[in-house]
Amino acid sequence: MKRALILEKMEDGSVLNYQNIDLLNLSDGEVRIKVSYTGINYKDRLSVDASSKVVRKYPMVPGIDFSGIVVDSKAPDYSVGDQVLVTGYGYGTDHPGGYQESVAVKQEHLIRLPEEMTLKDGMIYGTAGFTAALSVDAMEKVLGNLDGKKILVTGGRGGVSSHGVLILHKLGAKVSVATRSFEHKEYPESLGAHEVLFFDG
Repeated sequence: MKRALILEKMEDGSVLNYQNIDLLNLSDGEVRIKVSYTGINYKDRLSVDASSKVVRKYPMVPGIDFSGIVVDSKAPDYSVGDQVLVTGYGYGTDHPGGYQESVAVKQEHLIRLPEEMTLKDGMIYGTAGFTAALSVDAMEKVLGNLDGKKILVTGGRGGVSSHGVLILHKLGAKVSVATRSFEHKEYPESLGAHEVLFFDG
């Protein structure tokens, strides 16, 4: 048995409750991860709103990304003790996600935790940081070295935009942030934004 946060659909919406659920046997190619950290993403927020239709089957364990340690393995590429993280692949919407004590995961959905990162770091960056990093990588492929280049980031104080500003600043880019909430301009500036632009539209 294990503890999990279960999302169930009701006639007038949905409800979340902690429950004890069975620990299922692993299939070939799967590992069991003892969850150390899981993020709280915008998609997790949407999942508890049944009208959003983000969750496609019930009951469901939310949590679209998580990090942890392999405690059982039927996958040739992973062993007990490996530190891993998961982001995407429908966890928390189509497959039970990270808001539980352990998760069974297909080995092709795993990412080995880089040596420079802790399990907590993995979820501080999480899905938002990974998305931002992919965006910056795409910019570098088109623009080359970003040092000194002017880059506009939209999204205000969102997770992807915040990580994007941090990464771009670290790479030496001159980052401008567009926001509708000019009263919060100190936040992007604290992340390294060169200027904050206000737009009302």
